[in-house]
Amino acid sequence: WETGKEHVANLSGQVAPINFHQRLTFIAANCDDLILKVDTVRAFHFGEKFIVEIHVVLDEKLPLRVAHDVGEKLEVMVEKLEEVDRCFVHMDYEYEHSPEYKRRQPNPIHSSSSQGSGNEKQLTPRNGGSSSPTGSSSSPTLSPRSP
Repeated sequence: WETGKEHVANLSGQVAPINFHQRLTFIAANCDDLILKVDTVRAFHFGEKFIVEIHVVLDEKLPLRVAHDVGEKLEVMVEKLEEVDRCFVHMDYEYEHSPEYKRRQPNPIHSSSSQGSGNEKQLTPRNGGSSSPTGSSSSPTLSPRSP
């Protein structure tokens, strides 16, 4: 019965033990001198192993190529751990914000309600094509959201 209970917990995404989180935090903090802060460390069971998510803070002026290499270096280091199945690294330039999942707003294009609040931003194609799903333009490129 205990073995079955343990397997159900592992398959249902149980959070990793605190000592494993501490180990991951130590690895992230010491991975590279360009990492200014370890913002968030999450690890949860994915079967017998763990899925890991680490958010680190880098200098905002760091070139993209260098920032990418720092993130990839951390990802590879963590994925070398026997207990880890996959590691995802998120790099940011600041840490004083709400968690990303709480900031997300509903996508006005894929809203479950046909009536919007009237405050939805309209997406406009950069290439001048139609942004309508039935428009004549095939695969328009949409401009990024304004801050």
